[in-house]
Amino acid sequence: MTDCVPATGRVSPKGYVQAYDPIRKRMGWAHRVAWGAANGQIPEGMTVGHLCHDSALATGSCDGGNGCPHRSCVNLEHLALQTMRENHRTAYRDGVCNNGHVLDEVGGLTSNRLCKRCQREWKRQWRASRRERGLVAS
Repeated sequence: MTDCVPATGRVSPKGYVQAYDPIRKRMGWAHRVAWGAANGQIPEGMTVGHLCHDSALATGSCDGGNGCPHRSCVNLEHLALQTMRENHRTAYRDGVCNNGHVLDEVGGLTSNRLCKRCQREWKRQWRASRRERGLVAS
């Protein structure tokens, strides 16, 4: 496989690079913008997956999570149209949550790709935020 071509620009907390999409006339993820510019609009129910990430997982050379270097890749040879199911099957196979916790060490994975440890912390922060704003009784 050829080398990754990392996009430059603003990086989201989850490690994806944002780019302007001239077709949709708004910001989008760089890998989706690149695929769309080369192949046209992404069909409903489909997403663009990183084949470079899939092969790196298979060889054990990527730890996954938010620091995954493949999330910024825009090399068209590394991008493929996939169903959400196909894309998630690969994403969950890496064995880590979005924050890099090894799933065997912290329990299973919740539906939004957070390990149970991260989900508990997110809920704690969410509840505290609601209390601070007076949305719930203390």
